Amino acid sequence: MTPEPSNRSIAEPRVRGHDPYALHRIALGALLERRLPGRSESGETADVAEFATFLYRQHLQAAWMRLIEQDGASPEHQPLAEHLREAAKAWALLELPQQRLMTEAHRILDTAGIDYFFAKGAHLRHVIYDDPLERSAIDIDLFVKESDRDRAIALFQQAGFETHPLAETISHELKLTRHSGDIDLHWHLLRPGRIRPGLMDWLFSRRARFDAFQGLDDTASLFVMLVHPAITKYLLSPTSMLVHQVDQARLIERGRVDWKELEDVLARSGTRTAAWASLYVLRILADVRAPGDMERKLSPGRVRRWYLRQWIDRAWITRWFDKRWLVAGFFSLVLQDSVSDAVGALRALPKRRASALVEGQSAAADHR
Repeated sequence: MTPEPSNRSIAEPRVRGHDPYALHRIALGALLERRLPGRSESGETADVAEFATFLYRQHLQAAWMRLIEQDGASPEHQPLAEHLREAAKAWALLELPQQRLMTEAHRILDTAGIDYFFAKGAHLRHVIYDDPLERSAIDIDLFVKESDRDRAIALFQQAGFETHPLAETISHELKLTRHSGDIDLHWHLLRPGRIRPGLMDWLFSRRARFDAFQGLDDTASLFVMLVHPAITKYLLSPTSMLVHQVDQARLIERGRVDWKELEDVLARSGTRTAAWASLYVLRILADVRAPGDMERKLSPGRVRRWYLRQWIDRAWITRWFDKRWLVAGFFSLVLQDSVSDAVGALRALPKRRASALVEGQSAAADHR
């Protein structure tokens, strides 16, 4: 990880002119329209240092730096370029070690005959960006089948990776680390109980090769990017990143998504509401819309739709984020498609915590 360019936090949306997402709109608009805003468009929304820090927090510093360079680093944007340059270079230095890690992970699993795929940032930057360096990725997300989990972990340990089991995530993923970087090894997209069974089978059926590796096709990639950040990052919370909205917009723009298939799997997995919330955010921040009436098709009922919009429009997610239980219980849980889905997620929580502690202690003991 690289140091942040400022100690001053602007992760929270600033209310300027009753718009809590003014910085979000400027940041996204430039990248999706592929042009830098003029003074009349950016106005007095943020000073240069503040905006640079905001871009860094949203993992957009490299993409903005590329825009500025394409613009010829005009005097108007030169101060911002000075703030972004070192942070963009630091992130760029992570790309080659991560590429080597992906190559090694592929070799380990492919040699053992274990099916896998890469997803999210480390995958998408090679598929939907003109230059992989435009898309920052903290770590590598690698998925295997649950039946191959233990064998995959043992193989990575033999290759010198350290395992770091965490009680809150061991039900569905395990962090593997080595001096050259981190791999998040997943065997479920979300913790069991948060999503209906069968999703991993579908994801593996949508694998597509990129370079020498296995990833996901655009339909499955968009599913992951619409659902995973909504449920795990609470969409526009201080832990979320606008780079996810850029990913979504570019996947839609490519025109390779099978929307009927996506609609079907969202319904089967109980994630229609989460995907609707992501598409709603994409529309209000960047004016990017799914084809046809997809947003309407995925929309929850009138009352629940109004309720979720209050959380999003009024930036309640950020306002109450220091009380994480409140956001998790009164916003995130409402993203479940039905009452039975929500009850299932609640019932699975105590079991998950108990089993996580046992599995975490066991994994740590095995590593020692």
